[in-house]
Parts: sequence; C-alpha cells; structure tokens
Amino acid sequence: MNGPIDNRSCTDVICCLLFVTFIVGFAGASVYGVSNGDPYNLLISWDEDGNGCGLSPKTLDYPYFYWPKAPTAELLADVAGGEFDAVITLF
Repeated sequence: MNGPIDNRSCTDVICCLLFVTFIVGFAGASVYGVSNGDPYNLLISWDEDGNGCGLSPKTLDYPYFYWPKAPTAELLADVAGGEFDAVITLF
C-alpha cells in the first residue's frame, strides 16, 4: 500500500562518479583551451586555404565572410543533366 520501502539503496553511484569526472574534465579542457588558444578563432570564418577572414595576412583587408550567389535552377538542371560547360563558364 505504501510502495516499496524495504531494501532501498543508492544504485547510481558509479554513474554519478562518471558524470562528475566528465564535468571536471570538461572544465579542465575548457580552461586549457581558453588560456592557451584564441577563442576568437571559433567565431570567424575560414576558407579552404586556412585563411581566417580578417585574421590572416592575405585577408586583413577582408574582414567579412563571402557568400557566393546561390546557383540558379537552370544551372542545377544543367549539372544534373551532365552538362558541365555551364559550371566552367562561371569561373
């Protein structure tokens, strides 16, 4: 009537210790990363050559990320049909 009151014990001690260990490890890795790195590098955009926008010597004059114009439906249809001349003329 009152539910299981006999033989109760803590069953999640190992999981609790693993969770606390994870939290301590995460905090330690975060402190190490912030003290030995530059968190700003996570906020900027990078190109395929490893140049950060406005950060690398080649891109100091370009502080913003470039978003190219989205492909048109015609271009996508040409590429899907196997016609790659339309793609080459864009570059």
